Amino acid sequence: MSDSTSEEEEELSIPQRSLFFRVSQELESDLSSSSSEESDPSDPNSSNPLYLILRMIRRISNRRPASRSTASNGPQTRHGLRTRKTKSPKEKKLTKMEPILVSEDVAQHILSSHGQLHVPRSSTTRPNVMVKLLQREHGIHSSMRGVSTECINRSINQHFLPTRSVPVLRLASRVVCGSFSQDGRLLVTTRQDGRIGVYNPNQGYTLAHEFKADYIGWSINDTALSLDSCHVAFCTWSPLVYHCNMFGDYTKKSLDLCPEQDDHFCVFSLAYSNDGYQVYASARDGCLYVYNLHRQERTAKVRAHEDDANALCCERGTDNIVFTGGDDGLCRVWDMRVNSGEAPKPVGVFAGHRDGITCIDTKGDNCYLITNSKDQSIKLWDLRKFSPQEGISQTRKAVSKQVWDYRWQAAPKPLCKMACSKMEGDTSVMTYTGHMVKHTLIRCHFSALHSTGQRYIYTGGGDGAATIFDVLSGEVVARLQASPQLPVRDVSWHPFSQDLVTVCWDGIVKLWSPSVPQPARVCTEEEVVSSDTDQYFIY
Repeated sequence: MSDSTSEEEEELSIPQRSLFFRVSQELESDLSSSSSEESDPSDPNSSNPLYLILRMIRRISNRRPASRSTASNGPQTRHGLRTRKTKSPKEKKLTKMEPILVSEDVAQHILSSHGQLHVPRSSTTRPNVMVKLLQREHGIHSSMRGVSTECINRSINQHFLPTRSVPVLRLASRVVCGSFSQDGRLLVTTRQDGRIGVYNPNQGYTLAHEFKADYIGWSINDTALSLDSCHVAFCTWSPLVYHCNMFGDYTKKSLDLCPEQDDHFCVFSLAYSNDGYQVYASARDGCLYVYNLHRQERTAKVRAHEDDANALCCERGTDNIVFTGGDDGLCRVWDMRVNSGEAPKPVGVFAGHRDGITCIDTKGDNCYLITNSKDQSIKLWDLRKFSPQEGISQTRKAVSKQVWDYRWQAAPKPLCKMACSKMEGDTSVMTYTGHMVKHTLIRCHFSALHSTGQRYIYTGGGDGAATIFDVLSGEVVARLQASPQLPVRDVSWHPFSQDLVTVCWDGIVKLWSPSVPQPARVCTEEEVVSSDTDQYFIY
């Protein structure tokens, strides 16, 4: 070929070579299905126009019919790479160490990097253990040969934490609850004056609708959103729980739990079942209530704790497993299929906190959950390992020694120092410290699965700051100071973006977004992608 043609070959980019390779594959398949009397594509005397086009494409894309193992193709490497010969010494010096992929490797590299090709396992490639561990940390499934774009975006988003804030709502009363719906289309906030606001994040957090509680008492204590994002339930210092429709006619119904004593009765926590037919409530009398929306009546009442039942959570994917936490420092697991008798018993107990539990959240994989406590710690639990009787006894003993009131007193220093240490019978997997539980029942949650792979745990704080922990290391990776002094009771991470919302007692709702990537080490392409596809990378 001429010198000008050779120069044009070297200017071809990888996507261009991939395109030429695909065209040549289509031509070869068409020619192979044609008559057997046609000449061979490598025959230089062939006069068929299709063969002429095929030879031209092979010449442009530098894909030769001969095998790569032959000496005519130049020096080989163990990854199937070769170095192009150049004419001038200057060009040879620049391109001597630059590997160039042949067209087949280019196509496989591009397809596998976009999750469109499952590269077969090579019999000579040994799996890299460190890469497998890194994949598990980033939420990449081990059976994937090619890595999808979603997994790559997730591993990148983990290093962009929401650290820049902007106020999106300024309300006239304390904001005690705030959470995004499961589909991310709505933000529901609850104020101390008894107003529940439904806002649209896609339209600049404009108000879509507002509900008003009939009887408030001191404040609205909690809200719960159904999984279909159509209904919201909220509770106040009264025996009633309100069930509202967030679309259409915006109807509001009151659900009477029928407690034995109405004096000073209130519900602290609410949760919908996965099918949306039942509402679970944990109350001040230490009981777990179950209300059936179809039958319009209370169907179950379980004596869950010896003191106030502050926290409640349902396991995702099932309507039978419910977790409750109380001021006795215990987190109990209930299977509603076997708790229909007069004296129901929990199927398991998690013990290890030295003070009452304020919040429970489950990861949704039927394996892990977290509990926030007044002992200034968050604990990670494995559902497959309950606490023994010794741990339950030690927890009750430690809780009975606490004489401080978290509503207006600071946590005792000895309690904060012991938060990192484990007592006998504590079966928790990890303990996280560095936040403040004071003034109110501070919430904690796992980060969003879609954007972060649930790599983080985040919580509010009595000191006006939201704290983000790394699940694996337990380190504090970010502190978001939403208010100088007033508590941040609730925090919510958007299910499909890196945005995070904090609600504070000063009436301000702030939206936190990523600004600058954190100083954590960013994974290289070789570490993110499976070791089985190492031979298809440009090093």
